[in-house]
Amino acid sequence: MALKKRIKQGYVHHKPQPKLLPEAQKLVIAKRKESRMAFQRAIQDAVSDIQGKIEEITVAHHKSVATVQSLLYTTTARKQQIKVNGWNAYLWAMGQNGNYIYALIIQQVYDL
Repeated sequence: MALKKRIKQGYVHHKPQPKLLPEAQKLVIAKRKESRMAFQRAIQDAVSDIQGKIEEITVAHHKSVATVQSLLYTTTARKQQIKVNGWNAYLWAMGQNGNYIYALIIQQVYDL
């Protein structure tokens, strides 16, 4: 009866995990630590590569490090925004109906 109540309330009954032997636990912990350290090294390498590129850009274009960092980190997350109007809605609707070629022709004719 208790199990049915748990299922009705949204709880799922799971089997308990088997206990590992101490030797196996040590192996699992060592594997997790190795994986975590490899991930941290990869992140540090990526950050150092980015910092190197930022320094190259600052020297080449005579900009400050802060300027290049702000432009790099803000523009990579931004998407191009299109103002919503009737024409864009019409082209979107044409594309949704499967008239992709027609929508592309209209865009080329009106230089959008």
